[in-house]
Amino acid sequence: MATFFKVVVLGDGGIGKTSICNYLTTGEFFGSYKLSIGADFFSKKLVVDGESVALQICDIGGQDQFAEISNIFTKGAHGAILCYDTTRRDTLDSLDRWIGKLEDAGIPKVLVSTKNDVEDLREVLDSEGIDTAKRLKIPYYIQTTSLKGIGINETFEAISRLMLFTKKGMDLPQTEMVDVTHPTEPVVPTISGSQHISAQPLGIGRVPTAFDKEEVEAPVAPIAPETPAIQPEYAPPVVEASEAEPSFKEPISLAPPITPQEESVVPTPEEVSGIEPPTEPEKTATQPISTITPPISEKKVKPEKEDSSFSFLDKLRKERKKIREKNE
Repeated sequence: MATFFKVVVLGDGGIGKTSICNYLTTGEFFGSYKLSIGADFFSKKLVVDGESVALQICDIGGQDQFAEISNIFTKGAHGAILCYDTTRRDTLDSLDRWIGKLEDAGIPKVLVSTKNDVEDLREVLDSEGIDTAKRLKIPYYIQTTSLKGIGINETFEAISRLMLFTKKGMDLPQTEMVDVTHPTEPVVPTISGSQHISAQPLGIGRVPTAFDKEEVEAPVAPIAPETPAIQPEYAPPVVEASEAEPSFKEPISLAPPITPQEESVVPTPEEVSGIEPPTEPEKTATQPISTITPPISEKKVKPEKEDSSFSFLDKLRKERKKIREKNE
């Protein structure tokens, strides 16, 4: 069963306390700044020196408007993580004020410096941080960088170890600087052809097997016996090559056949003496085509239209005149 501890994270506002807690619980760094209103709470389970530890982490807001209520969240704390920003000296000077907000000033504490990756803006040296830890009787001083995840796990393992020492009645160690320069990338062993590879991976490398401890040759799979080839029962007869006789002996011409033509007979002068010579052909169509006029076709004479201006009496007189001329 895991041992429960309450841990408070103290320090001025904007120094990266929430980033430390976020990286511990999520493994990620969030670049945008989020103001902690009152306090933020996180939980994390660790195994320290073979013992399970369950941490309830209380990230207390560092702004001045939350100073009056910060004492409420520090009650019942088993350990404290004091933080300061290496780019702001005033955050180091205010640590005494934050220790005064603890209900029990004798609980285990860890001193943490943040933003150690910003070297060009550094105002506080590591030697000053160690001297402050000795003055406040803090056993561990740890450098952290939330952007790269350096020193985060070491911080919470250190405070968990100190709280376990206090619970067991053991003396706390002297002030020291925790080494966080260990390599973060795992070393992947080289796999040779004779080593057995397991299907279940272990992190980025592989699961060690019995073949890694001793140089044991991997079992060789048995080779299946060769299957005899099946001979066909029927074999086709072999025909010996011989010279074949040609089917024709005379050459064939591809030219078209020549048909005999009748010779044209030309009559002699004696045979044509009795034939009168042809007369001079009449000259026809001597006139040019342009002088030839087409035949005159009979033109239809349209009847004269009666003058519609005549009156009815004029028409009557005309008809009577025609009748008299006819009778005479």
